[in-house]
Amino acid sequence: MNVDKKRYQIGNHVKHWKGDVVSIEEIKKESVLIKFEDGTLEEVVWGDIKPLPITVDLLRQMGFEVVNTFKNPYHTKFSLSITIHGKHYNAHGIVYEDKNIWAFSNTTVLYINQIQNMLTIIDPAKDYQVLHTQQ
Repeated sequence: MNVDKKRYQIGNHVKHWKGDVVSIEEIKKESVLIKFEDGTLEEVVWGDIKPLPITVDLLRQMGFEVVNTFKNPYHTKFSLSITIHGKHYNAHGIVYEDKNIWAFSNTTVLYINQIQNMLTIIDPAKDYQVLHTQQ
C-alpha cells in the first residue's frame, strides 16, 4: 500500500515555512487555510507548507505508546502501538541522526499526515492531534 506524502486532509498537521506546526482548516485549489497555535488563521499557497516528519514525541502526542526501544551505534529502533476499538496497530521506526524511516501497519510512511490519514480511516470520529510547536 502506498500513502501519498502530499495528500492532506482537514485536521492534518504540517510545517509552515517559518517552522511552526500548523493544522489545515480548509483546502482550496491554489491555497490552504492554516491555523497556528494561538488560533490565528492564515491563507497560504501550497508551497508555504510541507509535510511534518514523524518523531517518537509526535506519535506519543497522537496516542501511541512506546513498546520497545533498541539502540545501536548507528541508529535507534522503536516499536510503538496504538489501540483503537480494541485492536492494536503498530508503528516501527528506525531513527538515524539525519533521517527517519517508519512503517505503520506494513506501510512505509515518513510524515505525520500519512499516519493521521490512515488513523482517520480506522476511526473517523477521532482527531489525532499534535502540539503546534516548532519542529
